[in-house]
Amino acid sequence: MTDADAPSFWKDMNVSSTFADNWPLSQTGWGIYGPGLRDLLIYTAQTYNNIPQYVTENGLAWEEKTVDDAVNDVMRQQYLYDHIEAVGEAITYGVNIKGYFVWSFQDNLEWGSGYQMHFGIIWIERPSL
Repeated sequence: MTDADAPSFWKDMNVSSTFADNWPLSQTGWGIYGPGLRDLLIYTAQTYNNIPQYVTENGLAWEEKTVDDAVNDVMRQQYLYDHIEAVGEAITYGVNIKGYFVWSFQDNLEWGSGYQMHFGIIWIERPSL
């Protein structure tokens, strides 16, 4: 294999994203599909000699307008369940996963959208800021 044929970040970053019509969308408009994370982790392991992998900033932007919505946050619960399950499946497959980090602990300022989106597993009442 020549250097030109070798796997590299620069080749892999030139990907396109597609979403199936039946996938739910996050508030950012991104498709939600937990098995895609499993497939990506397996692809990375196969392509890069099973290097150690960390899943960072994995979370869901979802709008909760009230405390009740935040407490009964079924979409975020399902999102995290599906994605943590996908990581577990990748580990079972043999992928060298070293860590998984939810994005984020609490709501925060997002540079691209200000305080419009809720990412946190801890809901922040915005008017109290």
